[in-house]
Order: sequence, then structure tokens, then C-alpha cells
Amino acid sequence: MRKIKRNIVFTFYMIILIILVFACKKENPSTPTLTTSPVSNILLTSVTTGGEITNDGGEAIISRGVCWSLNVNPTIDDFKTEDGTGTGSFTSNVTNLSENTEYYLRAYASNSIGTAYGEEFKFITGAVTDVDGNVYRIVTIGDQVWMIDNLKTSTYNDGTAIPLVTNDAAWAGLSTGAYCWSDNDRERFKDSYGALYNFYAVKTEKLCPVGWHVPDIEEWFTLLDYFYGVDEAGNYLKEAGTSHWIGPNNGANNQSGFTALPGMFRSAGDGSFATFGYYAYWWVFDDSALGEDNAWTLSLIFNTGKVNVEANNMGSGLYVRCIRDEPAL
Repeated sequence: MRKIKRNIVFTFYMIILIILVFACKKENPSTPTLTTSPVSNILLTSVTTGGEITNDGGEAIISRGVCWSLNVNPTIDDFKTEDGTGTGSFTSNVTNLSENTEYYLRAYASNSIGTAYGEEFKFITGAVTDVDGNVYRIVTIGDQVWMIDNLKTSTYNDGTAIPLVTNDAAWAGLSTGAYCWSDNDRERFKDSYGALYNFYAVKTEKLCPVGWHVPDIEEWFTLLDYFYGVDEAGNYLKEAGTSHWIGPNNGANNQSGFTALPGMFRSAGDGSFATFGYYAYWWVFDDSALGEDNAWTLSLIFNTGKVNVEANNMGSGLYVRCIRDEPAL
């Protein structure tokens, strides 16, 4: 009998202890802690974004999503999405935006204490179309507006056709502008990776759509400095994971929305293709102090966040990213 009483007393005190612990946890609740996902897939009237709630503040998350406005510091009293409840990551598809308009956006999360917000992103709606009709997504990074996709045009912006050269020996002997698809496989590589161009095509200054251009070295370094310089910026520019990049791709987070993918490289020496999955290469519009055969290039690597800036033969086949002539508003 005494044993039963002791067990009842013990159970009673355990219940009291649990209640006290739970009460202590609830004693100082706060608003949630969260971050905003970079704005990506920027089209004429829609974008993709989201957020991640890392702490509920001690109270259940009752609503979450993103809010946006034409003015800074948007709130849930402005336009918003509603993307469920609870902590963790969520994706928001923002639609019915106005074309060619600057917006401010941030994630929100609410509990019984109140609403908290993630960091703010600025973006401009719009999509770029080249003379072939290819559509490119864009992203605003600082004061710059970049294409998210590599160039894939087969026509200069004045309507002149760019020669498509598939033969290895013919490619190696070029001294004029040309393009090709990686492994000469248009179906596999065009949509995701874009085309490879030699620097002779870049030098024409007619590759990018009107209002856009191939970035020079200063513009590339402005982008890199926005993400902590050449030693770290690659992680912020590369697509995360190993769906396209060879592993490990550790540290890659694509917080920029730049979404760099690892494609191929075509040799100026023999026209062969190489390095698929390991590197992302782009031309820099600058051939100064490199001799008559070389131009500057920029590359990202599968196993580091470091960015390489180096010389390559003008006859090589590399990718092109375009930047808008005018800065973001």
C-alpha cells in the first residue's frame, strides 16, 4: 500500500514538473525568426521566392508566406501569399504582377505574439527575348540586372546569322565569330545550358539582345564583391546540390539567384569538348594586355567557392551571360 502511495506521489510530482517545464518554455514567447529566399524565375508578371522559418518563437506558426509592395518594407497589409503553417522551408509563387515594374518583397511568419519578416529583396519584373524568340529569366543583384540563363541565340541582334560550326577541325581553325551546342547536341543542351561562342562572336558586340551586353571585368567584379569576393562568391552563384554539378559541390547555395550550371568547354586547339559537370565558363568582354589570341574568362568550379579569372584562347567555345545596360532603379 505504501508503495502504491509513493508511486502516486511520484507521478503527481512528475506531472507538476512537466507542467512547470512547459510553462517556462512558454514564459517568454516571441515572434518567429525567418529568412527570405532569393527572388528567381523573374518573368513578365510572376516570380518565384519563399522563405525558411528557423524558430517559431515558442508559439505555433499560424500563417506564413511572402508580402510585396512598390515601396520598401512591405507588410502583410500589402499584397501577400499564404503558404501554410509551421516551421521549415516554403516556396511562394507570386503572380499577377505588373510588367516592367520594380517591387520590394520579403517573407513573413505569424504566431500568436505577432508577425516577423525576413530580409527584403528588390526585383524588376520582365523577361528578355532575343531575336530568335528565346526567353531569358532575369535577376536583380545589387544595382545590376543579370540574365539567369546563358545566351542561346543563333542570330546577332542585327539579324545576321551566327555560323554554326560542328566540325572539330573547322572550329579549331576559326578566326571569325561562331557558335555551337555542347557535344553538338542541341536537344540535350540548349534549354538548360545555352550555346558556346568563341570570342570573335563576343567582339562583334552584337550577341546580347538590344539593351544588354556581355559584362566587362569591372562588372563581373562588382558581382563577385557583392558576395564577398573571388574566394567565396562561387558558392553564392552556383546552383546548389548535385543535379547538375559533380559532387561534392559543398557550400553552394545560389543565394544570388544567378543559378550557375556546369556546362562544357570547346577547345580552340582541336575543337574537342570537355569538362561537363565540373566547371562553368563565361567570356569577359575584355581582351586587353593578353596578346592578339587571348581574352579574359571567368569560371566556377565543382569543389570550391573560389572564382577563377584567367586567359583563354579566343577560339575557345565558352558560355555568355548578359547584363542589362542600365542599372537597377
